[in-house]
Amino acid sequence: MNTAMNSLLMVGLLAALSATAGPKQPVQAIKAFTPADPTISKDLVVTQDKTWLADCKKAQTFSLFEVENPGVEQCIVTYRAKLKTESLTEQAYLEMWCRFPGKGEFFSRGLAHAVTGSNDWASYETPFFLKKGEKSDLIKLNLVVKGAGKIWVKDVELLNGPLPAGQ
Repeated sequence: MNTAMNSLLMVGLLAALSATAGPKQPVQAIKAFTPADPTISKDLVVTQDKTWLADCKKAQTFSLFEVENPGVEQCIVTYRAKLKTESLTEQAYLEMWCRFPGKGEFFSRGLAHAVTGSNDWASYETPFFLKKGEKSDLIKLNLVVKGAGKIWVKDVELLNGPLPAGQ
């Protein structure tokens, strides 16, 4: 009898939670970039297979793109790109800066998903959490390379997705 009562309570609780969760918002593209889009940094070259190549002799930060007035708030903004590396002596990662009028610039760095050495293509992401009322007027997308080596970049995109429940 207790098992049946517990099961009914659990079903009722799950039904109540799903009723208050609201509709799921899909992840949407704010902007996608192709090799036809010129990067801000002129140290990157477009290869024959339509990727950007950074051939680093030392640590460098490459300014890839800027998105003015993305028109998003209360969401997760995600900077995503595919990276391939060859002989990276130190870490490389994606870095995103968000500027807020009257407040300054704030960054998010993909240090938890940094890449070193030689690696085939893989997708990397750096999120930035925007609370209600936080509207960035400029988002900067960078590639940070802390040492020597080669890194290829493709499929760069800026995405907008829902915040986790309760945020």
